[in-house]
Amino acid sequence: MAAIMIENPTPVATPAIDGKAAGGLRTGLPALDAVLARLASGWLRPAALVVVERSKRSPEPTWPEGLERDGKPRKYGETTIWLARPAT
Repeated sequence: MAAIMIENPTPVATPAIDGKAAGGLRTGLPALDAVLARLASGWLRPAALVVVERSKRSPEPTWPEGLERDGKPRKYGETTIWLARPAT
C-alpha cells in the first residue's frame, strides 16, 4: 500500500490495509502510522472508506487527524476489521 501511494498521486476511494500481508503492521509502528497519516493528508476521496484488517489481539489503530472511526469494529474469528472515513 505505501509503495502504491508514493507512485500514484490520485486520491483513492477504498484503501484496504491488511496487517498480516503488510509485514505485521501494528498500531504505534511507524509504517502503519505513516500510511494512515498519508491517507488522511489528501490521498482520499471525500466519501472514501478506509479498511484496516488486524488481529483481534491488536489494539485499535491510532487514527490521525483527518480520519475518524466509522462505527464499531467487525469481528470475524481471529480478525477484526476497523473502518474509518475522512473527518468532516
